[in-house]
Amino acid sequence: MMSEGKGKAWFLRILVLVVALLVAAVGYAGNETAPQKVRFGYFPISTLLPVYVAQDKGYFAANGLQVTMTEIPGSPSVMVALAAGQLDVGSMSFISTVLASKKGVPVKLLASFGYSKVGQGMNGIYVLKGSAIKNMADLSGKKIGGNMKGTEPWFWTMDALTTHNVSNYRYIELGTLDVPPSLKSGTVDAAFLTEPATTMMRNDTRALIDLGNIFGACGYAFADAFVSKNPDAVKAWFRSLKTAIKFIRENNDEARKILAKYTRITPEIAKKSILPLWDDQSRILVDEGEREIAWMKKYKLISETPDLNKVFDYRFTGKAKLTEMK
Repeated sequence: MMSEGKGKAWFLRILVLVVALLVAAVGYAGNETAPQKVRFGYFPISTLLPVYVAQDKGYFAANGLQVTMTEIPGSPSVMVALAAGQLDVGSMSFISTVLASKKGVPVKLLASFGYSKVGQGMNGIYVLKGSAIKNMADLSGKKIGGNMKGTEPWFWTMDALTTHNVSNYRYIELGTLDVPPSLKSGTVDAAFLTEPATTMMRNDTRALIDLGNIFGACGYAFADAFVSKNPDAVKAWFRSLKTAIKFIRENNDEARKILAKYTRITPEIAKKSILPLWDDQSRILVDEGEREIAWMKKYKLISETPDLNKVFDYRFTGKAKLTEMK
């Protein structure tokens, strides 16, 4: 039979052990942090494959992010949602960002999201193979389909039309995935196509002009408020993309299956699609921004050269030039 003294000592030891376990449990729970929610707005193009991969392979989740992806027609709509606090980050046109910066919208580009080589055939103005339109000059008086006004595809299309003295045309704004069926059905006579739509329509179209690299200055735009409150989440975003870019290079076939899933193209088209190139660090391509500013001034979208420090935030990815890319 246990003595009263020994019983009390035994009880105290058990009590101390229970308290210690409870304290440890509370401490463990307190160290667990809920994933940081990130609301991302995008349009379904091949350039965003690193985001699709990061989401699909769980890289965002592994870096403590819970990313919600919302498909949006184009950069102007993404900018409106960012300014209204409905999104935290979005795929963004450089043009839209510059124009928004002029109005004091608290949004900046933190990274470029990809680029292409001249002659790759990723971006251009196309007609159906049986079309009577033989060259750019024949587009006068025609209906031309493309992405929302204020986006890079729109700007490049306008530049090409101006350069070739095209007049009296009607520009019809379309969602990225609405362009191919509109061209096929004859709703438009010609259209701007970018990947994966370029490959999707390869057997049915011919190019009037190859527009080369048009997305170099575009990228990931973050709301200033989100960046100031969640700098670690921003770093986690780009860590995730770096891992995703490495995965794409090492697992191209699987990456193309993910491309099909997020852009709603067939696996066959995804296999043939021309993929853009990505910088490991997603650095901002400043020379591309400077080039677009010159064009914006030429076409009187702006009258003065904007301060790039109010358009770009270099702290997270750094900056580079397209000429430095391999």
